[in-house]
Amino acid sequence: MQREGDLQTTVKLLLFSGVIAAILLYEFIFMPTKGYDNNFGYLYGRDFANFWAGGLAAVEGKVSILTNVDAYNLWLHGMFGGDVGGRYHFIFSYPPNVLPFLMPLGLLGYSTALYTYAIVSLALAAGMGWWLTGREWSGALLMVLSPGLFATIFNGHPGMFLAALLVPGVMMMETRPVVAGLLLGLVTVKPQLGLFIALILLIRFNWQAILAALASATALIFLSVTLFGTAPWVAYFATIAPRQIEVLQQIYDKNFIYFIPTPFALFTWLGFPFAWAQGLQVVCTLMAAGAGVYIWIESRDLALRVLAAFIATSLILPYFNNYDLTMVALAQVVFVYRSPMAVRFGNTFHVILWTVAALSPTIAVFGPQIGALALAAGLARLVVLARRDDSAYIE
Repeated sequence: MQREGDLQTTVKLLLFSGVIAAILLYEFIFMPTKGYDNNFGYLYGRDFANFWAGGLAAVEGKVSILTNVDAYNLWLHGMFGGDVGGRYHFIFSYPPNVLPFLMPLGLLGYSTALYTYAIVSLALAAGMGWWLTGREWSGALLMVLSPGLFATIFNGHPGMFLAALLVPGVMMMETRPVVAGLLLGLVTVKPQLGLFIALILLIRFNWQAILAALASATALIFLSVTLFGTAPWVAYFATIAPRQIEVLQQIYDKNFIYFIPTPFALFTWLGFPFAWAQGLQVVCTLMAAGAGVYIWIESRDLALRVLAAFIATSLILPYFNNYDLTMVALAQVVFVYRSPMAVRFGNTFHVILWTVAALSPTIAVFGPQIGALALAAGLARLVVLARRDDSAYIE
């Protein structure tokens, strides 16, 4: 009865703080005007234009344009007008194996595709929240109203879809390793999100999951080659992959620091030279990876380990956007409902972790990018709980 009361208090607190944080995020960053974002001049739907255009290019047989940045932006400018392709550049930075997933979007008009994406993201969030919490409807509501979900929808990114692969995949690594591996292999459309998970699979010698992940990743690559040939892959590695280094420089120039809750962004805001910011990020990467591995070795609580895996993922990467925190939000919902250690985590840490996706960019508009500090605090608290772990995951 005590845990039930504590759970209800935590859920209510997260619902309230999450909605307030999401409102602030929308008010200060995403409120649109005349089809463009009021604060930053982005097209309504923001980065969703990238995904829709990728699907359209695949449907129309124009895949080669995706790896020609200037031609790609001129193409977008011709479709959307306004400042697209002039004021700033879109880069289709995803590998060609993402294109089969985007093709259905290309069959729809932009507005229809955008609203369909938002509705499906909300439905998927509700379904995942309900299923992974043991069929708790309040878990579904909590996930639908999470700042992490709002951040990915406002940004127009597939964060919820990736979270729906990653979180169940990690949860099933030991009980259903083949299914887990098949899900995790699909995340190679954004491979950096699976780096820490791959490390855990190797440390635990989970060869069934590893082989299943390799199989699904290979099948997805083969599908893309069958549909579009090898040229998009050659162009991707020759043209787009090197551009990702430039993205770090753009963060350093503070064009994107609002949305990047990483140690690299924090050190950039503090004024460290680019090389120093990179070096300190490496130190933080090793520390976060070490903390995450320690938790996976020390704790018997699956929900705690799952949450630690995704917080560690957010800290080991220099470029990790707030829209990627959807996976942390889903893992936190699971932790709240399925872990006896959730009460010991403390409501202060719960709220800090829950709202970071919305508050870190909002605060960064006026001051420092403190997202990494919030995430590091959450991971440190989980390390403490792992050392005191005397209970198992709730089935």
